[in-house]
Amino acid sequence: MTISNEAAGTDRAASRAADTLPPEPVTLTAADGYVLRGYVWRHRGSGAARPVTVVNCATSVRCDYYFRFAAWLFAHGRDVLVYDYRGIGGSRPARLAKLRANWLDWGRLDCEAALQYARDAFPGQPLDVVAHSIGGCLLGLAASNAYVRHAVTVGAQYAYWRDYRQQERWRMWWKWHVAMPALAAVFGYVPAKRLGWMEDTPRGVALSWVRAQARFEDAYTHGLLAEPAASRAALPARFARL
Repeated sequence: MTISNEAAGTDRAASRAADTLPPEPVTLTAADGYVLRGYVWRHRGSGAARPVTVVNCATSVRCDYYFRFAAWLFAHGRDVLVYDYRGIGGSRPARLAKLRANWLDWGRLDCEAALQYARDAFPGQPLDVVAHSIGGCLLGLAASNAYVRHAVTVGAQYAYWRDYRQQERWRMWWKWHVAMPALAAVFGYVPAKRLGWMEDTPRGVALSWVRAQARFEDAYTHGLLAEPAASRAALPARFARL
């Protein structure tokens, strides 16, 4: 069979057009009923062999920060889902000070909702995750993480202060472990955006950050973040399934 140059050019143009489709706004519903906002880059037609990549954001970073990366993944043959954790970006409620959410909620509920959405919306396709900062830890909290084929983490950590670079450790300690909880106590959330730090942050997330210990689960022993002993003990096992 012979393909004319004109036909080949048309096919290439169609392929380029498909690769530059705008993202589709979507809603994801977590197990507790909270509605999250996200965006999907979806190729036309089915493709069981085509991977779908879920992007997990860093703490208090809007998902649109990752749009260029998501578009690049899409242009290289992947379907892509990005989403905002509760309290952030499109998933922010009208009154952030009223929201009760911490890192465990972002992982067990929000990341889990994203993985379930990807499995339902792209049935049979390999599921991969790219996770930035706390996003890598949140993946370890999601019940469906065993379905993830590949995960790439970028700077994954949970802000244990002794892990900060030594030259910056005390400056960061005062900023994140003194100023941030003080602001959360005054406002009911951290008004980080007006300070040029990041997006405004739910109080519980700030407390997760402030109370981080050498072992992740040890931050959730008391106060507003308290988890039953059995629940804390289950966290490392869930991480280990990745």
